[in-house]
Amino acid sequence: LRLAKDDAETSLLEQCAGISMQSVRMRLDVVSHREGGGRRGKSGGGSVKLVDEGPMLITQGPGLSGPVTLRLSAFAARHLHESAYECAVTINWTGGAFKSGDQVLPQLMVAKDELTMKALGTFCPLQNVPIPRRLWRVLLEVSDIPPTMRWADVSKAKLRGLAERLVAHRMRVVGKGAFKEEFTTSGGIRCRDINWKTMESKILPNLYFAGEFVDVDGITGGYNLQSAWTTGWIAGEAIGRTALMHSSD
Repeated sequence: LRLAKDDAETSLLEQCAGISMQSVRMRLDVVSHREGGGRRGKSGGGSVKLVDEGPMLITQGPGLSGPVTLRLSAFAARHLHESAYECAVTINWTGGAFKSGDQVLPQLMVAKDELTMKALGTFCPLQNVPIPRRLWRVLLEVSDIPPTMRWADVSKAKLRGLAERLVAHRMRVVGKGAFKEEFTTSGGIRCRDINWKTMESKILPNLYFAGEFVDVDGITGGYNLQSAWTTGWIAGEAIGRTALMHSSD
């Protein structure tokens, strides 16, 4: 997913290209504007909110990739297409460690008391939340906190804003990733129009489908390859049997 460059919330994130997070919680909010939405959309458009948790990669652009991004992009594929890939993404950088800013704030206040003379940008003080230093400094900056500021000098109000951003960093998505990292195509021949024992069309005899021609798409991890191999084998076997019958006639 490609993020908006002109957005204060994301412009600095390009400094973090190449950083991977072992676990973040991501939410996609997509509004479809196309009239008479897709098969899973609503008439006159629709909206979808999807949440998942897992590894994520920050890319150049700036952008987001990695397993959690690819899974949510697959689940929201039709809505993303209908919205021209314009939507909002909200990241909980702590993964499942904290659910709200109110849970994060006490640990930041402890750091304020105990790390008085240290600069905030030195490291992330949250327990069990391995946020890389480069990303931590960017999160401080977008929270209007200079990374060089000492813990003793930062206000509680600033720390509260940082706490909220750590669990709900909302950013604007404006398109696909720079390298168009699609793994499979969403859409295709409707499943109900296919005989799954032979992969033959129920509408036009002697026409067979396999792989991405069929309206089947799975998450990453080899599922789409297995679908292509399996449906191709079934179709090939069926075509072979039909050819043998015709040759014997």
